[in-house]
Amino acid sequence: MHFLFPFCNSLCKVALSFRNTMAAGKTVNDSSTCPSPRILELSQPKNSKSTWLTKPSKNLTWGNQESIWPVSYPALTAKPTERIQLLANPKKDFSLGAEEWRKSPTTALQIITSEQLERLSRPKRRTNSYHEHSCPIWHISPRAMTCQMPLRVSQLAHPKTNHPDFKIDREVETCISQSAKRARITPRLEHLALPRIRGNNMFFCVGQPEEAIRPVSKSASRVSANPRTEELAKPKELSKEYLPLREAVWAIARGVRTAVSSPRIQELSKPIMR
Repeated sequence: MHFLFPFCNSLCKVALSFRNTMAAGKTVNDSSTCPSPRILELSQPKNSKSTWLTKPSKNLTWGNQESIWPVSYPALTAKPTERIQLLANPKKDFSLGAEEWRKSPTTALQIITSEQLERLSRPKRRTNSYHEHSCPIWHISPRAMTCQMPLRVSQLAHPKTNHPDFKIDREVETCISQSAKRARITPRLEHLALPRIRGNNMFFCVGQPEEAIRPVSKSASRVSANPRTEELAKPKELSKEYLPLREAVWAIARGVRTAVSSPRIQELSKPIMR
């Protein structure tokens, strides 16, 4: 597509120069500079179709009962069909109340129902057993009252007894005896009643810089280390192949400064034209 840009630019320049000359009232006699009718047609700006398709008329005023789009005379004089008249009726408002809804004549209320619908619409009758157990206190039959209870049923009817070691909850206030109030505690009890003081071993007092952070005992400071401990105490040495970090600014060699790039390198260094 990039080879079409020069042609489009020249086309626009020719069209603009021709329009300027025509606007100034000048005549063009040279046929080489006069563009063709097709070029003149393409040089005209494109009209936006969104204006006359989606934009309403200029004389539109909001708030009145007039329609946004003008209605044609045949549409105003046309007779609507029965279906359109049925759809044009407003929906019935059922929120006015049940009385007004019942007063309104409907076709559903005038329909004659069948025997099956009448039978299904009747409420279901209650049985005799329902009337007997409708009361929360059921009536016991005389047979159930006079029957002999077996041993197992009488055993299950007894309430469950508490455990022998069960004790009832004591009162909230505990009554202290007078002897406990008058008693004197011993020094041993006073010593045991004191809270235990725990030393803070997380931090140590920082002394001189040459001193150890943690306290070292005298016996540990007098001990002579064995060869294995001295070997482990030595810091880790660097590898023989280790190279130190380079400086931030690298020194460029003199041969690189005076080198001349080849045509291939110059061609590859050019940016890609998109």
